Amino acid sequence: MKNIKIITVYGSYNHGSFLQAKCLYEALGAYGSVSFIDKKARKWNYFKTPFKRIKHNLRVNVKHPLRNIKTVLFEYTEAAKSKSNWRKLPSSPQTDCDVCVMGSDEIWNIKRPDCRIPFFFGDGVSAKKIAYAPSVNNASEEDFGEHPEYLEMLKKTDAFGVRDVKSRDLIEELTGSSAEIVLDPTLLSDAPDTGYKRKKKYIAVYTFEVHIGPEDQKKLRAYAKENGCELISVGQNIHWCDKSIHSKNGSPFYAYEDAELIVTSTFHGTAYAINKRRNFVVLTNNNSKVEELLRQFHLEDRLLRSADNIRDIAKKDIDYREVNAILRQMREKSFSYLESALALPAEAAE
Repeated sequence: MKNIKIITVYGSYNHGSFLQAKCLYEALGAYGSVSFIDKKARKWNYFKTPFKRIKHNLRVNVKHPLRNIKTVLFEYTEAAKSKSNWRKLPSSPQTDCDVCVMGSDEIWNIKRPDCRIPFFFGDGVSAKKIAYAPSVNNASEEDFGEHPEYLEMLKKTDAFGVRDVKSRDLIEELTGSSAEIVLDPTLLSDAPDTGYKRKKKYIAVYTFEVHIGPEDQKKLRAYAKENGCELISVGQNIHWCDKSIHSKNGSPFYAYEDAELIVTSTFHGTAYAINKRRNFVVLTNNNSKVEELLRQFHLEDRLLRSADNIRDIAKKDIDYREVNAILRQMREKSFSYLESALALPAEAAE
């Protein structure tokens, strides 16, 4: 059994970050013994992080103290659950391993100060280093020019598999090495069906409160009312939704299963809608990560710049036969990359 370790944003209070880490851990389990390197590169404060979300709700609900109490209880419950879920994934600060896998998420987005951490670029790791689905997001060649030490770290990577076209093009330009586009770990296998049901029709909302402005909130509520649906937020307390319900086992996406429609603004919210083959719309403006994912599956028509067009988009059927074909092809390519980069066949294939 090979000893494989993963470098990622370990411990993040973010459902997408946790689930991509868990899915990568499970995928790599076919190739050896897997654990995370936890250097506590970021100091995840499980008091301050949810409080950032709470502050927004305090402002909009200043005249509704009971809502504020609910928000505080909801967010700190989610934070405690997040911390518990991360602890279930094996980790240590030790870097000794046969192969180190860096990814996924935005660990190479050096435009963000909290990603300018040498450890995220493999610093201090002497083992073979491969990348699986990291993203530079909106970082540019100029950003790396301002921080040349990170470029030198990148050049020591043995194999590059990245999540999107921009990351591929930038990595190839900066390092002179080839890079492959691979699936985000959350798409490497079908999402499990939990059998979730609600008595009343509902629209599942997965977003951050600040992503959707007041006008679009009103339009979403009007659309839900027209269609006899509740607006249900999962994993975050959102004041303009009819209800907010907690995540389960680290995932808010179980609630997608019985929804009439999914409204999201995030990358992993979109990835899970695709993986669960559900009807969805993406309400966002200039989110390159999400737009790239939609292009990859020929689903650009699910993108909304405002909620004005939700009626037209939501009633369009998604051709999941085409999506499934692309997904199968990309899974084969992604696992082929992993096997080649790891230089070890999966145990299941032996």
